[in-house]
Amino acid sequence: MTEFKETSRALADLPAGSLIGFGQHIDPNISTKPGVMLGDLEFDPTRHNPMDINHLSPLGIATDAPQVRQTFPHKPLHIAFTQDRTSRAGLDSLNEMKQRSGQAIYEGIDSALHGVGDMVMASSVDGQDRARFIDDSANQGGISFAISDFEGMDLSSVDFDQLVAIKVNHLLEREIPQNVGFISLGGAVELNTGDKRRLDRFNARLEEHHQEIVEELEGAGAEVVSVVVDPRVQDAFDAIRVDSGIAKALDRLDK
Repeated sequence: MTEFKETSRALADLPAGSLIGFGQHIDPNISTKPGVMLGDLEFDPTRHNPMDINHLSPLGIATDAPQVRQTFPHKPLHIAFTQDRTSRAGLDSLNEMKQRSGQAIYEGIDSALHGVGDMVMASSVDGQDRARFIDDSANQGGISFAISDFEGMDLSSVDFDQLVAIKVNHLLEREIPQNVGFISLGGAVELNTGDKRRLDRFNARLEEHHQEIVEELEGAGAEVVSVVVDPRVQDAFDAIRVDSGIAKALDRLDK
């Protein structure tokens, strides 16, 4: 399984949602609920519940004044994770590799959670309503991840909140290598990769198209992590680079 150490660190540093429970994520508000012990505070009947009195408090025993515990309460972290299952026609092998990589990234994020009660709520989507489904998932009050190539997705009417958009593309969708013969993507006109001038123009258009989608995602409020699926490398993608990218995106969300 892919291990995301930096992502684990970034997730541990995040504040959690509104549910009270035990976990690694700390509410900034001091409380008398279970959490990180700060010390004792004299019981105030106008502020505290008598059930919160700590009868074993050394300070309370010494002063004969009831004490309550001051804590930073722990909370679990709940994450929405949406994986786009849409397949591009004529690109079955590329689609399959992208889906496998997306699943590996999901498993890496899921295993990076370590607070008690932390969980990922996973779902998949395809079709025309992908952007709206992701938008709804990203506006539920927690952290959301969406993994897709975001091709053909209408982002004009969405406003993402706390979303990390993991944009996954096969290498041949980002930069076609030189001197690998004739290549046809999705039934398009064959490209002679030995023709450097034409190949350079084609790759420049691929990069321009990629940047346009990234800018649309960022304009809609998402933090973008770009992943290149390359069958020549172990696990088909650079796990260290992806881990670092996700962690940096989470850090930016927490600002």
